[in-house]
Amino acid sequence: MRTTPERLTSPWTFDPVRLGGHECDAWIGYYRRDRRSVMRSAIGMVDAGFGLGRASTLHGAWWVLRANQAWAPAPRRRRPARGPSKWSAPGREV
Repeated sequence: MRTTPERLTSPWTFDPVRLGGHECDAWIGYYRRDRRSVMRSAIGMVDAGFGLGRASTLHGAWWVLRANQAWAPAPRRRRPARGPSKWSAPGREV
């Protein structure tokens, strides 16, 4: 979190470019499975979007992280196909 002069004074004013940058970083970190980057970006999103205090920002970032996990669960490993595929020619194994 930054404590610079451009820090928010109202939860109704925010910089959409800063917020969008944090969101992009969060999704990049999510798909790279870099949990630190995702959490850091979630903190930045809540800070840029709501301008809360430190404890509330951390709590809000935790809920952002949990919502992202629920919305886009981690991809599971696919098992190799066993037996003939329904798309293969008859009598031909994939």
